[in-house]
Formats: sequence, C-alpha cells, structure tokens
Amino acid sequence: MLFKLYDFVGVTMIEYLVFFVLLGILIASNLVIAVLDYRKQTQRDIPPKQKRRNFIKNIFLGSFDLFISFWP
Repeated sequence: MLFKLYDFVGVTMIEYLVFFVLLGILIASNLVIAVLDYRKQTQRDIPPKQKRRNFIKNIFLGSFDLFISFWP
C-alpha cells in the first residue's frame, strides 16, 4: 500500500523515510523528556498520584505539540 501511495502522491520513498525517521526522533525525545521530568519529580516529595498525573500530562502535551507541528 505504501509503495502505491508514493506513486499517487508524487512523494519519493526517500522523503517517506526522512519523514518517519524525524517522526521517530520527535516521539523518542518526547518520551525521554517526560521520563526525565518524572525522575526529577521522584527526587522531590511529590505524591505518586501527582507524579503519574504530571507524566501523563507531559506525554499528552508532547503528542499535541507533535500533532500541531505536522499539521498542514
């Protein structure tokens, strides 16, 4: 399907590859930032429920930022 799609749209496989590599890097960096923030909160006296809530919020905001970045 992907091979037929690039013929139809006029995008080469190299462009798809670059897009998916950049997308993977952005998703990985989003996850790393959220985990680092979670570890930083672990060193403080924050309740586990609040840490979990902050972690989920960081993942959501990072995903939303990623979505907005690629919106045409």
